[in-house]
Amino acid sequence: MRCNQWAGTIGLPKILGLVFGLFLASLVGCVPYKQTLYLQQKDAAGNLSYASSTYALRAPNYYLQPGDVLGVYISAASPDAKFNAFFSDPLTLAGTSVANMDPIQRGYVINDSGQVALPLLGRVALVGLTVDEARDKIRAIADDYIENPEARVSLLNFYVTLLGEFARPGRYTIYNQHFNLLEALALGGDLTNTANRSHLRLARTEKGAITNYFIDLTDEKLFASPLFYLRPGDVLYVEPLKAKSRQLNSSTTLGLASVLVSVVFFVTNTIILIQNR
Repeated sequence: MRCNQWAGTIGLPKILGLVFGLFLASLVGCVPYKQTLYLQQKDAAGNLSYASSTYALRAPNYYLQPGDVLGVYISAASPDAKFNAFFSDPLTLAGTSVANMDPIQRGYVINDSGQVALPLLGRVALVGLTVDEARDKIRAIADDYIENPEARVSLLNFYVTLLGEFARPGRYTIYNQHFNLLEALALGGDLTNTANRSHLRLARTEKGAITNYFIDLTDEKLFASPLFYLRPGDVLYVEPLKAKSRQLNSSTTLGLASVLVSVVFFVTNTIILIQNR
């Protein structure tokens, strides 16, 4: 009889521990399926739809600003050693140690007056021009010095900063003038499962001021947004869902609860053994 009573009594704390553990597990937040989907298309009733759709992509022009760093490379149709010595890209020169050189160190900075100071060509005003327009202007000026010059101009300070719920947050240099949000997600290793995809913050510097924009990555209309293409210096911040906070809190709670349950088992078993002696 005592053995049966002891067995029934010892089973009670185990049952209580199981119930308590299930209760704590239920506190862990789950992320709804729809909150993990990008570019959702919905019908009139608000249900997910998978019909074909087309959006016209219009990459906006970027106009040069003070502080931009340009790579300027000019070559002549006929060899001109003096001219080429100034404008050759150091990465193309034999015997140069530039493997770890920051691209910006090879460029020309647009000053506060909107000009770049180029060897031989002097100061050239470039603010407000696109990169292609800047190339054409520099080539036209170089034409006064050499015959049939070829010019190449690139923006060297095009970088974006990825913060928050990216798998690989950080600052990345971009070599594509038409860089978009989806490419930024891929560059950052995609978003975590607990990222708030409907509330991405884009901080953009424009004319000496920072403007905050908010983007819904779950909406297919993102393709038509003027914010779809990124600009130099853009900062993307993805905040976590509340479920992440619940998961972190629950993990701490579960750890403490496991210690508490162990103590309860030990005390209960000790009491039962004493009572049955």
